[in-house]
Amino acid sequence: MNKITKDMYVEDIVRDWPSSVAYLMERDIICIKCGAPVWGTLEELLSSRNVRDIDEFISAMNLFLASQS
Repeated sequence: MNKITKDMYVEDIVRDWPSSVAYLMERDIICIKCGAPVWGTLEELLSSRNVRDIDEFISAMNLFLASQS
């Protein structure tokens, strides 16, 4: 399985890794219920949500997604 990187577009991540939605929602990164569109790269999204260690966040996300497959 490919790994998620910070330069990937959020819409591609959500399409290719559906369980990423729950992961991001649980961490208040995106809110699907709000209906707010999410565009741009994962790095841009995490920066806008004030995630301090983006690489660490993405590493943990990849571990989570690997455990789901």
